Amino acid sequence: MSLAEKTNIFVANVAADVDRRELVDEFGQYGKVVAVMLPMDARTGLAKGYAFCEYETAEVAAAAAAAINGRFLNGRKLRAECTALRRMGGYGAPPCSDVSPQPSLKGRTETVFGLGSGFGGRLEGDAEL
Repeated sequence: MSLAEKTNIFVANVAADVDRRELVDEFGQYGKVVAVMLPMDARTGLAKGYAFCEYETAEVAAAAAAAINGRFLNGRKLRAECTALRRMGGYGAPPCSDVSPQPSLKGRTETVFGLGSGFGGRLEGDAEL
């Protein structure tokens, strides 16, 4: 997949206590954010340590990844790179609008938050597996 198609960035080493709003604010400094996905641990309710951010264009995503890589957020040094992650709709969830409850295969509810059409938001489980 070419850079022209990579509008998403993968961010590793995200602090467990970070929330989606912090990421939207941080990532929004580098361009218009379409969506942010922050996977949450179903047992602890804390972030799993990584996130995805979708920007409007591949150029903005590449510049954002370069700027975010090595920055500190909540005491953790972030690692960021462009990725070819498909839209969340490709994984069984619809493109997000505001809040869309989605049944999971393991009997728990996942809530997807987004800023508009995009691949994701925040995933939370309401029951232990």
